[in-house]
Amino acid sequence: MSEFLVETERLRLQAGNSLLEVSPRLGGSVMSLKWDGHDILQSAPATAPEPTPLLTAGFPLIPFSGRIARGRFHWRGHDISLPANFPPEPHNIHGQAWSSEWEVVCATPSRLEIEFSYPKGAWPWQYRARQTFLLRDDGLSIDILLRNEDNAPMPAGIGWHPYFPADGAVISANTESGWVLNDQGLPRAHLDALGKHDLREPRLVASLDLDHPFVAPEADTLISWPARALAVRMTATKPFDHLVVFTPLGEDFFCVEPVSHVPNAHNLDLSADLTGLVTLMPGDTLEGRIDLEFEAL
Repeated sequence: MSEFLVETERLRLQAGNSLLEVSPRLGGSVMSLKWDGHDILQSAPATAPEPTPLLTAGFPLIPFSGRIARGRFHWRGHDISLPANFPPEPHNIHGQAWSSEWEVVCATPSRLEIEFSYPKGAWPWQYRARQTFLLRDDGLSIDILLRNEDNAPMPAGIGWHPYFPADGAVISANTESGWVLNDQGLPRAHLDALGKHDLREPRLVASLDLDHPFVAPEADTLISWPARALAVRMTATKPFDHLVVFTPLGEDFFCVEPVSHVPNAHNLDLSADLTGLVTLMPGDTLEGRIDLEFEAL
């Protein structure tokens, strides 16, 4: 294992033309993913004034994804209050795993397994999370697992937050429906009609202005960069039946996040079948796989 550790505390994996860097200490984040010399993900800067997962190429979302409004929700007779962790917003976002140190379980030249254990704190349940990266000559698989190690049922969700280079990108995805957002950008109602947000046909990323969750069963996204003659298809297994798409205007990146539930699902008076939020019993696991396949055009 030690032969893969470097002074920058990044683990480097290689398989053929594929290169992957992961930082277990920085939230179990991916720092870069390259294929045949091209950036598949937006690489983290070589130096930054303050290391943060927000400046990485992608990070895990565990034990929930997106925002919980003001960090508060009611669960099985208990009022839960989480600290704000994304100033200046008053909300709690993405859980604890993305801002914590992970431990290396095993590493080979093309496979990496890391774990994070949460002992119970503001989030009043104990859990363990695992990410397994398997790099191939033409792609990457990421297995994400969440295990409830508490003695009580826990609301649970998983996801992954990758950053892609904008750079003339075109996107299409199997978005079946979407959500109406309130004035804080949080979902308030399910919407069957997608209208201008329909991503089932290819759309130029630069023409979009999205920060929206979608229902996308076994999320399937195709991203291409025509000028670079490059494409990546990102597919997912259950429970990744939702996508959050973030295309900030004027930025050199965008995000397409396979997630298991809609943001703020903990506060929505809707069925779990619709929101995707899971009740994880003691000892049970929630797990799924995300695959990226690279292709030259």
